[in-house]
Amino acid sequence: MPHFFVNKKLETGKEYALEEQDAKHIALVLRLKRGDAIALSSGDGKTYAALLTTVDKKQVVAFIEDERPASPLKHLPSLAQAVVKHDRIEWIIQKAVELGTLHIFPFTSERTIPKFAQSVDEKKNKRWNEIALAAAKQSGFPFKPTVHSIASFSELFEALPNTDNKLLLWEGEKQRDLKSYFSSPSYQQDKSSTLIIGPEGGFAEHEVNLAKKAGAVSLSLGHQILRVETASLAALTLVQFHTGNMSLT
Repeated sequence: MPHFFVNKKLETGKEYALEEQDAKHIALVLRLKRGDAIALSSGDGKTYAALLTTVDKKQVVAFIEDERPASPLKHLPSLAQAVVKHDRIEWIIQKAVELGTLHIFPFTSERTIPKFAQSVDEKKNKRWNEIALAAAKQSGFPFKPTVHSIASFSELFEALPNTDNKLLLWEGEKQRDLKSYFSSPSYQQDKSSTLIIGPEGGFAEHEVNLAKKAGAVSLSLGHQILRVETASLAALTLVQFHTGNMSLT
């Protein structure tokens, strides 16, 4: 069932107009008709079953019939992602949201390729948020994801939630991996996790030390050296699996 967001508090028994871009998509791409069913969310985790009452390329209105069962998702992860080549980071953003990532924090570090960092502006951030929202719609994710403004590595830790498990994935870590961390006393099972993934050249050692001072834990993803996008999605998948967000119960 097609899924859309409305920037209002939703209630059963009421009608809501969708944004113009969604109206065009419904009328011209999906070619839905009056009486067809869609799902609506305000981005707070609640989803509602709705029927289309008005459909044209300028306006689409839907009537909410009932509220669906609450989302079982819990402790949603965040991703702090070093800026990489733009087609790759756009792919990472899309897939991260499909996996249930609520917040994405792009950042620059010592080994970030300068031309990639310099080309990130307000327009680029807007596009990244559009990609994230489209991924949420496509996957039926009932929360509205956010791609935050780009930050330097030192600024990053001021933006991250203080209560999260901060997990820095580093190929230079030789003592502790993500799997063993899940069973350690330092892992807070009742908190969400923020995964921190570096650029193509990895983190400099002084950056790892800075992250540790800010409360992050340095972890390995195994013996292989993974590409940035592989590391991001592998780590997110492992966290979501461990949290229980990839099960039907």
